[in-house]
Formats: sequence, C-alpha cells, structure tokens
Amino acid sequence: MAGIESAIFFGGVALFVILRSVLTQPMKARERREHKVALRDYESLVGAPEGIAIKLTGRVRASRDLQLAPLSSRPCVGYLVRGAVWHSKKTPQLIADLRDAKSSAFILVLGDREIQIEPGTAVECRSRPVPGVTAERVREVLVPHKLERYAEFSELEEGVIVDGDRITVSGTIERNVDGEQAYRDPVQSTRFVATSVQPIVIADPKK
Repeated sequence: MAGIESAIFFGGVALFVILRSVLTQPMKARERREHKVALRDYESLVGAPEGIAIKLTGRVRASRDLQLAPLSSRPCVGYLVRGAVWHSKKTPQLIADLRDAKSSAFILVLGDREIQIEPGTAVECRSRPVPGVTAERVREVLVPHKLERYAEFSELEEGVIVDGDRITVSGTIERNVDGEQAYRDPVQSTRFVATSVQPIVIADPKK
C-alpha cells in the first residue's frame, strides 16, 4: 500500500512540474514562435485575401516624392542605414547598434495591377559600406540620435530601394467601396495597411 501511495505522490509531483513549466512559459517566447510562421507570397492581387498578413512581390514605381539616402545621396523610395557606433579606437566599447530608416509613398506594380504603398513604412534591405563617404555625412546621420561625438568611430552601412527594384512588401490588404458612388457605379479602392500585429515592411525578395 505504501508503494502505491509513494508512486501516486511522485507521479503527482512530476505532473505538477510539467504543468508549471507549460503554464509559466513566457508569453513573449510563445509570440516569437507564432510570428515565425511564414507569410504567403503573392505576385498578383487576384486571389490575395483581405484582412490577413501577406506578402506582395512586385516592382517599384517611384512618385515625385523621393528620399535622398543620407550617406550616398541616391534618390530612393526607401533607405536603411545601420551599423556600430564605438566609443573610440582605444576603447572597443559599443555605444549603439544604430538603425535609421525612412520611406516615401510609391506604387507597387503587380503584373497589370497596382497598389499604393503609404510613406513611413519599415524598411528591411541589404546594406553595404558606402565608398568615399565623408565624416560630415556620418555625423549628420548621428546627430538625431545624439551620437555625433562618435562619428569618427562609427562603422555604417546603407541600403536603398529605388525605382524599378523588385521588392516584397508585407502588410494587410484592405478593400473599400466609395460610399458616394456605391449606389450607382461602385468604385473599389485597394490599400495595403498595417495592423497592430503586422506593420508594413518593405524588404528584398527572397532569391
């Protein structure tokens, strides 16, 4: 009888440990796993679902409102500057892992259809050092981050997205019918929007 009671006790303890491990798992860790689910990629609006996060792959058609990349001065619809800001050459202390990005409105061309991409979206693209960049240019990038005193010890790279580039944009489709004309000649507009879970992200397409 004592053996059965002992088995039940240790079995209960083991079950309690397992349940506690599962129930107290950090929420952020679970969210990271869920966000790793790959988004489905579309190269056409035909069949693209509304209201869920997807990827659209197409070509950039720039508008007149272009950005100037801060290190290279290249006209672009979006840029990303990132790199390491060090304390000094003698003291290898990392002061900041810098990231600075900006985008303007542009058209994403998908076959025979187009969709407007709003300004201010996140930018993820390949970056590389800019040959011949001046210390003054580096300083101008660092000023908004109050890091200009470390300009001499910064190692920055730049990536740009320009007219004609093939890119992938992540976000959520929203289709609306113009209310004023819906009763006689419905006009449907399509936008790519951000949600609390999925921001709009411009990125290089997978090879």
